[in-house]
Order: sequence, then C-alpha cells, then structure tokens
Amino acid sequence: MTGEIAVVVTSLAEQQQLIRGGKLQPLAMLIPDDFAVKNVGTIPSAFKFYPGLSKYLPISQAIGMAVPADTPDDVKAVLADAFTKALQTDKVKKWADDNY
Repeated sequence: MTGEIAVVVTSLAEQQQLIRGGKLQPLAMLIPDDFAVKNVGTIPSAFKFYPGLSKYLPISQAIGMAVPADTPDDVKAVLADAFTKALQTDKVKKWADDNY
C-alpha cells in the first residue's frame, strides 16, 4: 500500500478488509485447498505451485486466554465454561464467519 514491500505473508483475518477494499491483492493461501472469500473470489492454494509446502504447512492458528499459573482450578473451569458458551452464540459465530 505504501510501496515499501512487494509481498507479505499474513493471515486472511488480518488483511480481509484491505482485500475486500481492493487495497491488497492476495496471491495464494498457505492451506491445501483454494479458499473462497465473500465478494472477492477464490484465492488459490500455494500448495498447487509449491507441492513441497505440505511438509511444513498448514500451521494451525489458535487464540487463547492466559491466566496466572497459580489460578485455582475452579476459576479456570468457570473461565473455560464461559469461553465455550460464548463461542456457541450467534453473535460470535457471525463475527468469526465475517472475519475468517
């Protein structure tokens, strides 16, 4: 966008607004299959062009919470239960779908 770099490896979730706005052109996905982006089109899998990637990719992305090591187990259980319930709500599911 600023002309500083020609290519960058990043996640779809991080760049989806720029892609949708036509400010960033996705070249390929680092997953085995092509990926359809709503209102944009299909981004091809880099595995088609570089079959050796399958030795190293895909890498799973995870988002979690951290609490101090001495947090009581019952408190951790309450947090885990609340997180699990929140992930099942329509609002969070819609956010996840909208943001890949």
